[in-house]
Amino acid sequence: MDPEPLTCDGILPRAPSDFQILAHGKIPGQAACIDQKSKHYQANIDDKYGQIGTITLWWLPTCQSVFAYTTNLIDLPAQMVAQVVVMLPGNRWTNAQQRATVTMAKGADFTGRALWTTLVWRYPGAQVAACGAVNVGKGSYSACTPFYSFG
Repeated sequence: MDPEPLTCDGILPRAPSDFQILAHGKIPGQAACIDQKSKHYQANIDDKYGQIGTITLWWLPTCQSVFAYTTNLIDLPAQMVAQVVVMLPGNRWTNAQQRATVTMAKGADFTGRALWTTLVWRYPGAQVAACGAVNVGKGSYSACTPFYSFG
């Protein structure tokens, strides 16, 4: 484990099931960052009748990384969106204003019921949130977790 942007950024937190089936032997890095230190923070995605999904922000201290995970809880086909929003701290060049960086996974539905982003390394001092959406028929329903500061 070497928690830095080069090793803990832009890869899937867990290999898709079809890749796991085809792989011969252990997949390097498969869920290596997800351990007993990991924490998750969740928000419900609701339509006018109740909860239809969840958006979860996972914080992985071992790799100093986060990822977002959207789940579909209804028995209808639905498109999903999962994204990580990183608010970088301001500095004298940005007049102390925060800049947002968004990592989005769209249409990469690996299980039929869930969608996750790649790992995003937590920049020092950054605040992080997760936003997700479930699109059913003509309706789109979304939610975001609060922003968190990790580290």
